[in-house]
Amino acid sequence: MKILAVLLSILPPLSCILGAWYFAPEIATFLLRHGRWLVSFFFLLSRYMETLSQVHLQPSGAAFHTAAAVGQQRQRQQDSQSQELQAQQEEFNAITDQIPVRPVSAVEGASYSVLIFAGLALAAAVLWATVNELLIQPREYTCFNLALEKLREDPRVTVRLGTPISGYGADSRNRAARQRIAHRDYTDAAGVEHIQVQFHARGPSGKARVTADMYQDDSKQWQYSFLFVDVDAPVPQRVILVGPQYSQ
Repeated sequence: MKILAVLLSILPPLSCILGAWYFAPEIATFLLRHGRWLVSFFFLLSRYMETLSQVHLQPSGAAFHTAAAVGQQRQRQQDSQSQELQAQQEEFNAITDQIPVRPVSAVEGASYSVLIFAGLALAAAVLWATVNELLIQPREYTCFNLALEKLREDPRVTVRLGTPISGYGADSRNRAARQRIAHRDYTDAAGVEHIQVQFHARGPSGKARVTADMYQDDSKQWQYSFLFVDVDAPVPQRVILVGPQYSQ
C-alpha cells in the first residue's frame, strides 16, 4: 500500500517535469490533446486520497513554542504552564489511542485496489504520451532538420538568402505556429513510407518556402525524393536541390 501511494505521488510530478523540459507551446498543444486524461487522473487521485483518509484515522498532537525566559518569575510560570499542557496532551493521547479503527470490508478493499490500479494505469499512459510526444523527436522534425542543413550547405541557396539561414514552420508571430512543421505521411506504389514537410527559410538577403519529400532506405538512412526551394525575395525563383524520383 505504501509503495503504491509513493508511486502515485511520484508519477504525476515526474510527468510534469518531463513535459516542462520541452517548449511551452508544445506543452500547451499536448495539454489540449490530453487534458481529459489529466483531469480524470487527478480526480481519481483525489478520490483515493479522500477514501484513504477516512479509513486511517490518526491522532493529532498539539505543539507549542515557549519564548525565552526573561526573569526568574516568568520562568516559573512557563514551567508550570508546560507541565499543565503536557498533562493535557497525555490525557488527549490516552483518549485517542482508544478510538478503534474501522475495519475495511472486502468490497471496500477491492474498490480501493481498483482506484489504485486505475490511477497507476492513467499515470503511466500520461507519462508515455508525454515522453512520446515531447521527448522523442517526431519524424517530421528530423526531416526538417536534415533539409534545413542541406539548404545551409548548398551555395545556390546561400547566394540567394545569405547566411546564416534559419528555418521555421508557419510565417506567423505565434511561437507555437512557427515551431509546428506542416507535414503529411503517405505510402508510394512500392510500399515505401514517405514524409513530406513544408517550412519557411530566412536569411539576411531573402526568404523562401521549402518543400521536401523524404523516405528511409533499407539502412534506415533518410533519402530525398525531391527538395524544392521557392525563393520569395529578393527575386521569386524555384531552386531544385533534388529532383523528383517517385511519382505518387
